[in-house]
Amino acid sequence: MASELERKNRIASDLNKRGVPKNVIIGILCNAYAESGIDGLSPFTGESDGTGLNGFGIWQFTSFGGGNSFRSWIVSHVSGKDDLTAVDIETNALVDETTTFGQWNGSTPWNTWLKTDKSWQQATSDFCLYWERPANKYGQAQSRQQYYSRVMNGLDLNGAAGGGASDKPAPKPKPSTQEDNSIIDQILKDKVWTATEKEYCLSLISQMLSPMFDKFLH
Repeated sequence: MASELERKNRIASDLNKRGVPKNVIIGILCNAYAESGIDGLSPFTGESDGTGLNGFGIWQFTSFGGGNSFRSWIVSHVSGKDDLTAVDIETNALVDETTTFGQWNGSTPWNTWLKTDKSWQQATSDFCLYWERPANKYGQAQSRQQYYSRVMNGLDLNGAAGGGASDKPAPKPKPSTQEDNSIIDQILKDKVWTATEKEYCLSLISQMLSPMFDKFLH
């Protein structure tokens, strides 16, 4: 049986071979730890459920657009396989079959999002919001960044494209002020935003602008 580190680096290697930038790999792995980290990123997590309703595998595959078909596809393809072969199958299915089974509901097409470099924080949040879509998804989009240190421990990203990952933890978003809320309301006045959604929006804006200000000041 493969170790957690072997599985993690196999995922990273598979995604790298498919042209996924390193920060996106990190974001996807942060979500993997949230979903199957308790089982060391096992590609067989959830197999004993038996109901056919819950998620399965590294990212707890289900299908919001096609019933439970994505889960069934994964289960049938990894059945009888060894750990690392199953990791390869699930990671490549993540790349190739996400659109087929309607798992992604972001406004940017899945293949475009997957191959476009961004901060690891944004990648973590986006994947949580638009692929995983757990309960309390806005809160989890932020909290899943806590797995960064575990992801980076022993991670081999040699040869992966894209910007280097910072060792700094994700910044905590500042509480939104009345002025901040007013700005967001003007920009997106057709949507009624909750306080949580506004705070999350501000945190993403802060993450995107921070590197630009750092370059300007230095």
